[in-house]
Amino acid sequence: MAFQSLVLKPGVNADYTPMLNQGSYDDANLIRFRDGMPEKLGGWAAYTTATLASPIRCLHAWQDLSSARWLGVGAEENLIVVEDQGPIPQSNYQDLTPQYRVIEQAPSFSTTNGSNAVAVDATGSALTQFDSVYIATPVSVGGLILKGLYPINSAASVDLFTILAASNASATVAAGGDLPVFDASSGTSEVTVTFPDHGLSVGQEVYFEIPTTVGGITIQGLYTVYTVPSADEFHFIAQTVASSTATETMNGGNVYFQFWIAKGPITAGGGWGLGDWGEGAWGLGTPTPTTPGTPITTTNWSIDNWGQIMLACPKGGALYQWTPSSGYGTASIVTTAPRYNNGIFVAMPQQILVCWGTTVASTGAQDPLYIRWSNVSDYTDFTPTTTNQAGGYRIPEGSEIIGALQTSQQALFWTDIGLWSMMYVGEQFVFGFNKIGDGCGLIGMHACATINGQVFWMSRGNFFTLNGGAVVPMVCPVWDYVFQDIDLDNASKCVAAANSVFDEVAFYYPSLSGGTGEIDRYVKFNLKEQVWDFGRLARSAWIDTSVLGYPIGGTPTGQIFQHEVSPDANGAAMEPSIRTGWIMISDGQMSTFVDLLMPDFKYGYRSVEPEASSARVDVLVETANWPDLASVLPKGPYTFTSASRWANTRVRGRMVRFTFSSNDIGTWWRLGRFRYRGAADGAR
Repeated sequence: MAFQSLVLKPGVNADYTPMLNQGSYDDANLIRFRDGMPEKLGGWAAYTTATLASPIRCLHAWQDLSSARWLGVGAEENLIVVEDQGPIPQSNYQDLTPQYRVIEQAPSFSTTNGSNAVAVDATGSALTQFDSVYIATPVSVGGLILKGLYPINSAASVDLFTILAASNASATVAAGGDLPVFDASSGTSEVTVTFPDHGLSVGQEVYFEIPTTVGGITIQGLYTVYTVPSADEFHFIAQTVASSTATETMNGGNVYFQFWIAKGPITAGGGWGLGDWGEGAWGLGTPTPTTPGTPITTTNWSIDNWGQIMLACPKGGALYQWTPSSGYGTASIVTTAPRYNNGIFVAMPQQILVCWGTTVASTGAQDPLYIRWSNVSDYTDFTPTTTNQAGGYRIPEGSEIIGALQTSQQALFWTDIGLWSMMYVGEQFVFGFNKIGDGCGLIGMHACATINGQVFWMSRGNFFTLNGGAVVPMVCPVWDYVFQDIDLDNASKCVAAANSVFDEVAFYYPSLSGGTGEIDRYVKFNLKEQVWDFGRLARSAWIDTSVLGYPIGGTPTGQIFQHEVSPDANGAAMEPSIRTGWIMISDGQMSTFVDLLMPDFKYGYRSVEPEASSARVDVLVETANWPDLASVLPKGPYTFTSASRWANTRVRGRMVRFTFSSNDIGTWWRLGRFRYRGAADGAR
């Protein structure tokens, strides 16, 4: 009987039928390929002692001006930062989740002619100078129109605070203010709006954020001004016809206040003898008093750093900032940035903050295809002038921008149907935009990654790379494994994970077979080997090697792990495995008899002598006479260690395949030229 060498093509093929998949691997878990050989994937350990109560969606690492290293973590119910202080796990973390409160009440605004200071009486608002207010219902008072986001200029009492309008009032008003009044007439879609000093003209758009129903018409969203009879009245055409004649004041006559609460730094002059006894360190003061709000929630985050400042944006929300040295206990809202954004990033080569899926300045409405950017070196200035580089652009195709990425040469924007590039061109236009791909839209906000100068992403039906400026579909022999099992209802959660140390990019996705609606599977592409593999692992957020070291991943269960730092799964066995395709003799006409296995593994890292390694590798042998599961006969598994020379087995079948696996702790292995002794054993 002759020995047969198990020499297979690297990579896993899940698309071929059993008869076609000879000479390949067809199943794997927690494996990678190096120099054509499969080996156990690098393990992971807890990066922090914090476990969040919701899925982690975004991670970002940076270093501040004091050389302290930080990890920003965006979860559905939390925004935290972790300070890296040495060996893992880290225990120094801080919850920065922005907080808000909502109050709805009749308008009580006071103005002084010639001044932009507006006093607002909102019962129980209890604000400080570190807080902000968003007025969602437009209010006309003293010749001013108040709507949008304002920082609190001063707070006189628990009910009274002051904001600064964009211009000076033209009249003095005490405890007043008007909201839009809508008039609808039965049988027509024209709506009359009474709103003093509205300042609108024919053809302009007006945005009503809070819904109001009048005469059977629900007024909410963006409308074009149809006629303007006077400075206090305008008309627009609704999408439906009124079923009755009626008059209603917007939001029932109540102003919709949304207060953004920030835990400010310790107040100066505080300390022993001020505030409650024992509150604050002796001689250091007490935290700024504040009324707690409700922590925000979101489906996703984008996080970047502006030097040492962390900028964070919940999907569909505002822009928040936090600086390690600021003393703030929560991230604070950037009041001059767009109010609603689906994502942000810092653009290069100039330092410019880009917001996408953002608010249109002229109306205050969110446009899912609109992009706005700040002035150079100022992430708070989004107002275009002749002396700055702030601006905006609307992608003319698609339904929405799904995700964006700053690469070394350009910024990229994926819509639901295509790919656009953004390159810095200097003053006047600032950025130039070009469409570079069709039919290659992004499946999820974080389903794109860059590694070694290449860009990879996942769409709803394929994988793509950007090669020489052209969009190229990737040959994917694991297509069936992914796209026949992906949970498309939760596809927006998909994540691309670059691992530049091993030239790999993985795509994590939720599977139908998992049935949880959360990420539980991955497929992985090796750039050097040009091969794919796959497995079962839940990572809902990821960053590549950074100032914090090896890659870090977050999970749907709120945990954070650092990868490639252990041979284990945070102290537990990893259970890697890889299975060959079916191997046949004489094209399956003859039965195969196998009686001896001869191992060829690398047991353990170079730091461990092979004979001292405790690694154990199990080999399961399976035979079959027909290419169906019913005829498969398993034998084993046979356990091999560094001391093993061979294992005896007596199996017969037209086809044979092998599964290599392990479930021990603290070990690592690589498969080499495994051999088995076999021969033809007669026709069946």
